[in-house]
Amino acid sequence: MAPKTVLARMRHVGKLFSTKSGLRALGGRGSRSIRQSLTQWTVQLRANPWRGRVRGRVLILASRNATWIEWALYAACMAVLRGWRPTLLVVRKDFRRVYPAWVWHGLIRQLESVPEIDVVYLEDVCVSQDDLSVWLNSIAAHVASSVAYDNHVEEAEVLSDEKRYGASCRRRRGDMVLAAAVVNRLLTENRFDRLWCYSGLIDTTPGVLAAGSSRRR
Repeated sequence: MAPKTVLARMRHVGKLFSTKSGLRALGGRGSRSIRQSLTQWTVQLRANPWRGRVRGRVLILASRNATWIEWALYAACMAVLRGWRPTLLVVRKDFRRVYPAWVWHGLIRQLESVPEIDVVYLEDVCVSQDDLSVWLNSIAAHVASSVAYDNHVEEAEVLSDEKRYGASCRRRRGDMVLAAAVVNRLLTENRFDRLWCYSGLIDTTPGVLAAGSSRRR
């Protein structure tokens, strides 16, 4: 089965997963809140009715900020309870920026202790220069709008002000191409039935979406 790309925004999680307590837990901020929430979610997995059976595999992007990362952690745990085998694609630099080292290391250790959840670091997936170059043209049109979102301006302003936004666009293009190449490599080498990310417009997710969509053809 070809992977199906699902743009699972926060408002859709309640439809995908009926566990409302998990969504309420995401409302809190801070290291203690997410550690306690993840402990609560992983404890629920002990009563997993699908243990020993798998409906399919899902690749989940965990990146950008605390909201996106915590959504991904919750989605992975609830996916297990729905019979899916999740692989979390972790962007290490984002975890390091968002959390103190002892917190994000602890989160990963908790996840790795769950047999049904796999963890892969985006930075550790080997891609060649040829793998990267494939995506340059397909993501070029999305770079300016992604940078515009970060800076709370219109895309036209980003396009017209090279001096102010040029460096940001070049960094975002590189990150977006890397994300596309990594996701494509993972989807090519593994049988994933679903791809979930928090958005398809913000940060590097246009690259993720492009890679996921290409696997459907």
